[in-house]
Amino acid sequence: MKDVLGFPTQVTTGYQGTANIVMAVERGELAGGPAAWDGVKTSRKTTLDSGDLIAILQCVKKPLKDLPNIPKVIDFAKTEEQKKFVQIVMHDWNDYSRPFAVPPGTPKERVGILGKAFQETLRDKEFLAEIDKMKLSLDPTTGEELTVAVAGAAKQDQSTLTKLKDILFK
Repeated sequence: MKDVLGFPTQVTTGYQGTANIVMAVERGELAGGPAAWDGVKTSRKTTLDSGDLIAILQCVKKPLKDLPNIPKVIDFAKTEEQKKFVQIVMHDWNDYSRPFAVPPGTPKERVGILGKAFQETLRDKEFLAEIDKMKLSLDPTTGEELTVAVAGAAKQDQSTLTKLKDILFK
């Protein structure tokens, strides 16, 4: 966000995990930090309800249903290059950061069976009731969307790869 969009941020290192970052924000040590919404909305409900902790930005393609009025990072991208970097670094990464995968050579029939089982699970009333009971979000990336994201990441031009390396590995 700093290097691509020019956000006035200062990166602070040394905090071991999201929970410690959120606690540092609550103590006033940090002005903000990244956190997964599902974790924050359940583990920090009191702090959110009091207004002592607020969500200010979403790093997602589609706004989360709990945060319809909170802007998305992509909303601040003005150029096509900025949009491309947000897509690669945030949106695509979100799509394939926690995939279910099978090893190369897995028979297509088995891949199809697994894909069908996942889709059926996502429509299962008991499963959906459990997700709702846990107050979690469920908006999975389809296998087709994941394939597009991975293929897109794999075919970046050298200029883009060089800039990404400069941004991500300072």
